[in-house]
Amino acid sequence: MEETISYSFCEHELTGIMLMMRVKSGKLVYASLGDEEDYLLKSAEQDFQRLSKKTHTKYHLRKVDSTAHNEEFEKIRKQYISVLEFEDVGKEESESSSGQKAVDYEFMFGTPFQRKVWTELTKVPFGGTVTYGQIAAKIALPKAIRGVGTAVGQNKLAIVIPCHRCLPSDGKIGKFRWGSNMKQKLLLHEKMLKKTQNVE
Repeated sequence: MEETISYSFCEHELTGIMLMMRVKSGKLVYASLGDEEDYLLKSAEQDFQRLSKKTHTKYHLRKVDSTAHNEEFEKIRKQYISVLEFEDVGKEESESSSGQKAVDYEFMFGTPFQRKVWTELTKVPFGGTVTYGQIAAKIALPKAIRGVGTAVGQNKLAIVIPCHRCLPSDGKIGKFRWGSNMKQKLLLHEKMLKKTQNVE
């Protein structure tokens, strides 16, 4: 089997972003953060190569040169930025206070356990935080704290699955797939936006 995954890079004041869309569904399946495009692409290629061995599918990563000329991809890009900026809060189409449901996404990666953790993370409110232990308790596996930490670290949908809101119980910033400094920047960004928009 073969499948095409479209990708493109976009910029935000906090960081560069690489988005990847599953062509056959038109949904976001991969989002990564960083300013080095070559590194982001290489990491994505490695992730899809590993996925290929599990699904027995050859993935072709195709760059979209201009999202403005690709209606589906432009829709995904706008949705993603709206979540990052916490726009459209309180409108009927928003399904949760975290804003994550505003993006059309689907899981291509992860075990059933990891997807369960990621789904629970989408319930953490914008500007809020949660501990690994609290997530473990919410999925009815209170002793699986280490497993939760591993799942958080394997997240392939930055921002959409807000793993940056998950912290160690000691209150420290903890590790982050895209670096602790980026995690701090995202949390501060959300805190400031929440205060500006007077979101409870």
